[in-house]
Amino acid sequence: MPSNGSKRMLASSAIRFHRELLENQDGPAFAYLSGERGLSLETIEQFKLGVVSESDEEYGHLAGYLSIPYITPTSPTEWWQNYVDLRFRRGPEMPDTAPKYRTLPGHPTRLFATTTLANPSDYIVIVEGEVDAMTLIQCGIPAVGVPGVKAWKPYYKNIFAGFERVYILADKDEAKDDAEVGVGERFAEEVARAVPNPKVIVVPDGGDTNGFYLKHGAAELRGLIGV
Repeated sequence: MPSNGSKRMLASSAIRFHRELLENQDGPAFAYLSGERGLSLETIEQFKLGVVSESDEEYGHLAGYLSIPYITPTSPTEWWQNYVDLRFRRGPEMPDTAPKYRTLPGHPTRLFATTTLANPSDYIVIVEGEVDAMTLIQCGIPAVGVPGVKAWKPYYKNIFAGFERVYILADKDEAKDDAEVGVGERFAEEVARAVPNPKVIVVPDGGDTNGFYLKHGAAELRGLIGV
């Protein structure tokens, strides 16, 4: 867990990037999140999404990247203590040659949207990626995101011990290298072997959860899961 000093710096940077995004709602970053990804202003504000400015003294080398803070329910009073990590996603106007994701040195991978776990529910949805998790939460579905198919850790299973049902949404990826299923389904199968009362649901079209939501809407997404 980061030190208090590191958390203060993470919180300060996250809020700075978030302010940059909100002050430029006619810019490409906001258009991408709200238009291409269908995230509401409320969701953007809830998760403090942001964009890095080229004039940023500390992170200017990541100009154009979208910032995704990892916020935990650690402290109900000291808000800055809840910021434990920052992840960056390639912005809409950046070349495809730029790394799709950038992470901070020395920071381990974590579950995204763990504030969801602080709200009582008899079920939870596990999905790959932050945008898919935010999409589910926007639709009123409790969810957490795993930042990549290789980011699941064995001890995560303990987090889900109290849920009556754990749904795992699998991206519909093309199978490669003689594999029977794609990496999304293999990821879901790995998670299902670890958590109690699992149910794997393969997204039928749209490729991933966010794509399905954009094509079919919130009601159809809830119907797909059965909640």
